[in-house]
Amino acid sequence: MKKISISFMALALLAVLMIASAAHATMSANILYTETELSEGLWQYNFTVENTSLAGESHPYLWKVALDFENNAYVTLLNNPGNWTVGTYIGSLPDITDYVEMYSESSAFDILPGSLLSGLSFTADYRLGEITYEAWFSNHGTFEEWTSVSGTASAVPVPAAVWLLGSGLIGLAGICRKNR
Repeated sequence: MKKISISFMALALLAVLMIASAAHATMSANILYTETELSEGLWQYNFTVENTSLAGESHPYLWKVALDFENNAYVTLLNNPGNWTVGTYIGSLPDITDYVEMYSESSAFDILPGSLLSGLSFTADYRLGEITYEAWFSNHGTFEEWTSVSGTASAVPVPAAVWLLGSGLIGLAGICRKNR
């Protein structure tokens, strides 16, 4: 009898934990970028957007992203992700950009949970510093509902990655040479 009641309590606890974790599931995104100094104060930015939401969430499809800069900038778009529309939005002065926004042209091109979208690149007239974002998610339902999350985009330290890869390759070459 004790085994049955302990098993029942364990099963009930597991059910509560599963329901609680599903209730607290949230949509999430990860925005990564590289920045390269070109010349004369001009910087190039290349972005990758990752939908880090779980497939079972209420609004799992990422369909729109806005990138906001600390200060206005002169921005020139270089590349758009396929089947996404990208626009720069004018600030208080002509040709000055407050933020860059991109959205999918159809729900068929939304970013699925666990998937990436890359291909957004542009130049700015100065190093932008902290870039915040807002990402919108959809449920693809009959009555389309949206929700959004905000965060800060993360710069990928390319030089550090190259040094790490290079030192690893040198180490592997040394091991291979030693084993000969």
